[in-house]
Amino acid sequence: MAALAVALVGLWPTAAPAPLGPFEHGNGVKAMGRGGVSYALGGDTTALGGNPAHAAAMGERFDVGMSFGVPRASGVIRGNAAAADERYDSKDVIVPIPQGGVAFALADDWALAFNIQSAGIGPEYENNPYSRFGGGPRAELALGQSGLAITLAHRLTPDQHIGAALNLGYQRFEVQGLQGFTAPEGDPNNVSVAPEAVTNRATDDAFGVGFTIGWKGALTERLWAAASYRSQTWTQKHDAYRGLLPEGGRLELPAIYGAGLGFAATPELTLAFDFQRYHYSAQKAFGNQLAQLAAGNRLGSDDGPGFGFRNQNAYKFGLEWQATPALMLRAGYIHAEQLARRTETLFGFFGVVIATTHYTAGASYEFGDWELSGFYSYSPKQTIHGRDSIPDAFGGGEADVSLRVQQFGFSAARRFGGD
Repeated sequence: MAALAVALVGLWPTAAPAPLGPFEHGNGVKAMGRGGVSYALGGDTTALGGNPAHAAAMGERFDVGMSFGVPRASGVIRGNAAAADERYDSKDVIVPIPQGGVAFALADDWALAFNIQSAGIGPEYENNPYSRFGGGPRAELALGQSGLAITLAHRLTPDQHIGAALNLGYQRFEVQGLQGFTAPEGDPNNVSVAPEAVTNRATDDAFGVGFTIGWKGALTERLWAAASYRSQTWTQKHDAYRGLLPEGGRLELPAIYGAGLGFAATPELTLAFDFQRYHYSAQKAFGNQLAQLAAGNRLGSDDGPGFGFRNQNAYKFGLEWQATPALMLRAGYIHAEQLARRTETLFGFFGVVIATTHYTAGASYEFGDWELSGFYSYSPKQTIHGRDSIPDAFGGGEADVSLRVQQFGFSAARRFGGD
């Protein structure tokens, strides 16, 4: 386990732009250029994070790349008795998120692959929104998870492929600036079962494990379908934050599942669609609402408050156009249902995950056995206005949170064998 930690910590993003909760909007540079579609379309080893069945027809190759997130989170607290109305802006950052993988042919109908995956949330505020409640001068939440997926795929027939992956994860978590929620046991302002383990406890790490299964198959000569299920990541508890996270420090990424369709409209033009569902309500740290506090469930308790996320459906549309034998162009669009609730915006400064619209573009250029790819995506500014979002015990009022995200990235790949 120690060796795995050393290998993965170097891949851990310090934060993430959180286009779809803690997840990027697609698996790999190619997918992120075509609207995040990775169930119906593959093309590189990083797409195996969406559907491991792609490995069965991928041949032998390696990919290495980096995406960069440029998130801009902000918010306003208004009508709060603790202090005057004020606006808060997150620190400007460019967040590097590594990606890559390698695939091998084991036999004519079997393939083995390895790829890395990352997820996380990470806003930082030089002017702490929670200082009015007794917090320190700055605030930060850093949740990052890097994973290694080990994939085995099988070609049942030339047009029917299946795959399965074991997902090994390494998660790091840190919170600063919530000193106002650390009143000791017996104090009338106490809101935590372990107030000494709420905030400013440095970085705490945990290991996790999960699995992914996928299928891809032809329906007609020009139409194919795909489906995938990625389990939740069963993760060790963050003991250093047992007074903040529900169930004594448990923070597990949710299950994701869905299906996709691909259509070869012409020999040069491919259209694709993915539907994905993110099952946040099953994970208390993500799904529990702030109202749990009023019901007597303190921070860190089995049913304590979390981020208050809804389950989320995402609809991803992508196209690929082979403009020349060497150049492929991509474009895409994503519409996702709103994940955040208006009643949960108080902690929305930390869990800023309100993006629902994404526009993407990308390209790949091949020369010999090498391939270079890039993408750009834009999620315009969106604001959620709080409603009954700050409890009366903290002076009432509302918290409004906003987010705008830009992302770009590049990758290089080489085929070294196979078809």
